[in-house]
Amino acid sequence: MGKKSEKKRKSKKIKLIVIALILLLAASFTVLTQIEFFAVKKIVVDGNSELSKNKIIATSGIVIGENIFKVDIKSVKENLLLHPYINNVKIKRKLPDKITIKIDEREETAYIKYMNSYVYLGFDGLVLDISKLKKKNKVPMISNLTIASPSIGSKISFKKRNEKETQQIANMLKISAQKGMKNQIKSIELNNKNINIILNSGVKVAFGPPTNIEYKMTFLLNVLKDLKQKNLQVESIYLNKGDDIIVEVVNSLEEDYEKK
Repeated sequence: MGKKSEKKRKSKKIKLIVIALILLLAASFTVLTQIEFFAVKKIVVDGNSELSKNKIIATSGIVIGENIFKVDIKSVKENLLLHPYINNVKIKRKLPDKITIKIDEREETAYIKYMNSYVYLGFDGLVLDISKLKKKNKVPMISNLTIASPSIGSKISFKKRNEKETQQIANMLKISAQKGMKNQIKSIELNNKNINIILNSGVKVAFGPPTNIEYKMTFLLNVLKDLKQKNLQVESIYLNKGDDIIVEVVNSLEEDYEKK
């Protein structure tokens, strides 16, 4: 009986200690959330390019002067991820009065004319923006495609194109940006199942069907570097001639590049 009684006393003591600790923590948290010393005085935003600092802060819902412990980090992240330009975000408290927001933005990879507006797309075919004015940034224009009711934050959909073809187009935009070709391309035209590209330099590229995109884009990039080193003025580049790339230079001579 004595041992059982002793165990009950110890168990009761432990429960009282746990309750006391919980009450102490709750009281401490209540005190901390009331102290002006922990009021948010500075919000640092990093990684943004397309979005302004003020836009990001407004979207986050964080208010200057709010107690730093009352800021719901999870809700702030959810608010920011609702914006189409924000791909990912990291938020940290920096005691006593600073919050940092690290943004991973989606890049604009191309635009398409739609009625009297310009629709800007991201890597994954997501509609990032619909603007009445054409932006000054250099991203390719996609032509000879009709959009089906674009909506900001939604995946692009093209009329008379199936899901596979739409994905191929999005994949081409992504790879061209990753390879550093995005700023060199003026326009991308889809003619039936073939792609024609016009570079900012005026060079026309017969890209062929949207298959083996990464391989062909890498090869094109290497050919352009080689032609620049040789100081050749080019009219057209053909990637749709089997195993060879044919280059037409201004003086009408042709140069062949064997695909390896």
